[in-house]
Amino acid sequence: MITRPALVNAWSPVAYDLVIRQQPLAARACGFGERDRRVIDPPPILQLTITDCATKAPRADQEAIFAVTCKLAKAGEDVGEAGMPLADIAPGPSQLPLTHYLMGTTAASPFQGKDEHLVPGTFFVFADLSCRYPGKYKIQFRLLRIDPRKLTLTSDSSHPVVASVETDVFTVYAPKDFPGMRASTALLKALHDQGLYVSLKKGTEARKRKRRASQRGGAVGLSDGSEVDAAEFLDADPTELTESRMIAPGRGKRRRRES
Repeated sequence: MITRPALVNAWSPVAYDLVIRQQPLAARACGFGERDRRVIDPPPILQLTITDCATKAPRADQEAIFAVTCKLAKAGEDVGEAGMPLADIAPGPSQLPLTHYLMGTTAASPFQGKDEHLVPGTFFVFADLSCRYPGKYKIQFRLLRIDPRKLTLTSDSSHPVVASVETDVFTVYAPKDFPGMRASTALLKALHDQGLYVSLKKGTEARKRKRRASQRGGAVGLSDGSEVDAAEFLDADPTELTESRMIAPGRGKRRRRES
């Protein structure tokens, strides 16, 4: 991961930094179809930190609107320098075709919430990104500081990129080689529980366990004397099983199959 924080300008007392809290690891190539589309897994999550250059203490910037944009890059390409206007960043010839490789929502607004450790922060979540073709890629992110006073219908001024960061290299697999989706992380679940609109996933392994349990037709005995289907037990939220209904040792038994 490469991070390049930058100042809004040479005399600004504030520094901005983007930290990748969740790295993308894999994706399934989706071609040009929408029906069989798979998102990059897990979804990249970034956190914004603003610090005072003199004291190094956290500092707020209430006068600005922030947004993060992203683009796909091949492994080995470098990010552009932060601090330059977005309009001044022109993609090179080798980057132009990659604009067609990435599908989905390539810009994110900030989400104020607490992480899985209950630490408050400002997060940017990219949960709707897909890649069309197999290969080795990384995602480049740029933080835009938008001055509301310049948001007019007649304004043609650009907004500065005040920080940039890129992910580690991840693999986009052909459909037959894709290892499967992972279960949603604790960080994503925490943000979801606070109102972030994002789908949670149980992961490929959880579905396989449920399918195997369903095929065996097993039942799981609970300490209160009741029984639940094994597949239903694996699919349940552990918080829904109270202490009085925890699994009882030795009570699991196999249901007799109908002939």
